[in-house]
Amino acid sequence: MSIAGVIVLYNPDNSVWNNINTYLSEVNVLYAVDNSDVLNIELVDLLKNNPKIKYSNNGRNLGIASALNVGAKLALEKNYEWLLTMDQDSSFIDNSYFKIFDEHENKDRLALFSPTHVQSKNGIEGNVKKSFVSIVMTSGNVLNLNAFSIIGGFNEKLFIDEIDHDYCLRAILKGYNIIQCNIELKHKLGNPVYKNGREITIHNNSRIYYITRNNLYIWKKYSLKFPTLVLKRIRWYFEYAYNNLYYSKNKTTTLNYMFKGISHFIRGRYGQL
Repeated sequence: MSIAGVIVLYNPDNSVWNNINTYLSEVNVLYAVDNSDVLNIELVDLLKNNPKIKYSNNGRNLGIASALNVGAKLALEKNYEWLLTMDQDSSFIDNSYFKIFDEHENKDRLALFSPTHVQSKNGIEGNVKKSFVSIVMTSGNVLNLNAFSIIGGFNEKLFIDEIDHDYCLRAILKGYNIIQCNIELKHKLGNPVYKNGREITIHNNSRIYYITRNNLYIWKKYSLKFPTLVLKRIRWYFEYAYNNLYYSKNKTTTLNYMFKGISHFIRGRYGQL
């Protein structure tokens, strides 16, 4: 089975190299697409000197959707069937995920195969399980490139945030399946804090802007086709917004970014903030 990989870089530190080495042996080639404002020269040299890695520098931040589309296009040009999509802060514990994917049957209508994203130290225990789901996060997915061309790629106007959910829902509408297994992917989301024993994700104000704007886009686009899911996303967002305001060091500024996200959605302004 031919599988390529793509990692999206944005102002990374050298720990990214360790993350890459948890899955590099599982792909035939890894496309490293760099959106950095300032290059990490030491890391870039490591990437360029590895014959299995093809490095490309966008020169500026074009967004996660654009970088993933670049990786997918390069993989399609080389006739790869599958594409592993990775964030720079994600890593696997071992190669069991790839074994489970390789053994999975009926891949024809499979849009993507996903691990379970874990931030806590507790990890996942128990037997391997697979389930059909509606949405998953981008990192760690093995994406069907034949389906990718039909689904239409990642929505670049969203820039970052909700591009994964938008892709998943379009895939389902095209008749494809999304399967998630309980194999662990270590993944960092924002700055975690703990409230009443629960892990809460806190973002900077620019991410709050994108999350606000793009969630509104998802709600509007899919409310009739996926009403239960959209209702859950609405509930999730209000809890998320409350927590980010609660922990914000400047609540007025954070609230302004939320309102800016709402304003830009109403005006139809997308892309980079």
